[in-house]
Amino acid sequence: MNKPASVIDAIYSIVRPVIPLLATVSYLMGYYWRQIIDLLYMQFYNLRVIPPLRIDVIASIFLAGAYSNMLNSYKDSIDTDRINNIVKDYVNPVLKYNLTKEMVWSIAALSSILSILIVALTAPLVIPFIILGLLISTAYSYYPRLKSYAPFDVIANTLGLFLVPFMMGWTSHSKIENLPVPTIAGFSLMASSFFTLTAIVDYESDYKNDITTIAVKLGLKNSAILCGVLHFAGIILSMDFLRNHLHSLVYLLVDLLLYLDLIKNPTPIKALEIIKKIVIVSVLYVIIMAIYFAWIAKLMSG
Repeated sequence: MNKPASVIDAIYSIVRPVIPLLATVSYLMGYYWRQIIDLLYMQFYNLRVIPPLRIDVIASIFLAGAYSNMLNSYKDSIDTDRINNIVKDYVNPVLKYNLTKEMVWSIAALSSILSILIVALTAPLVIPFIILGLLISTAYSYYPRLKSYAPFDVIANTLGLFLVPFMMGWTSHSKIENLPVPTIAGFSLMASSFFTLTAIVDYESDYKNDITTIAVKLGLKNSAILCGVLHFAGIILSMDFLRNHLHSLVYLLVDLLLYLDLIKNPTPIKALEIIKKIVIVSVLYVIIMAIYFAWIAKLMSG
């Protein structure tokens, strides 16, 4: 591997983009909530003024993600990742590059400081959310390592990767009391379903190392059932929103079918396959809806 490729590979392993990407999507959902609603109701005239994309906040999220991943990778390098044979979205950088504890903490400290510094200079109102995210990451990955205490592993992931980033985006344009609570509560349950699914993927290595995640606590079968129950409950809670946007309901029902398929064969490998399918379905949904709304907008413009 040539030097540029090696550097890119190292950065990828340290940041593990898929994790901060989840938080970024949640943030953008909250940040552009008004525009999303206008788009769904085809009120295109309200979309003439769209808030600028906050690259600074997204950069801060990714740096916070690097902090979180370094702590999590360090702790996992001691136990679970030494015996986990499932190929995931990244390779543990601590094991891959033989990083010492001092090196891990240096990278983590630099990432967290830069994460706070960026928004301190450009978006100070965001600072509490970034700090809260860093604290949740520390509690989840390092101490007291909430990932070992079900159901706090799922709760911490839902807070850190969905609810806190969403609220960070929401508060940029609206007050908290204006939050559509049932809808966001439903979305939170669906996020919890997904994070339960990710716990199933690591079941074997967590079980062997006495890390009591939700999957280890309940077992594979019950965890798979919980995924379906949480997702279905989320749909019901969000029904006031979804009944007006049937395409979103159809997308979520497809996800529900995938969870039901997992119940038939609740294994870590199957859970990983379901995650990949959910990602594919989500990407296809976004692409189809983007094409559809662009076509409608063109028709309405004459």
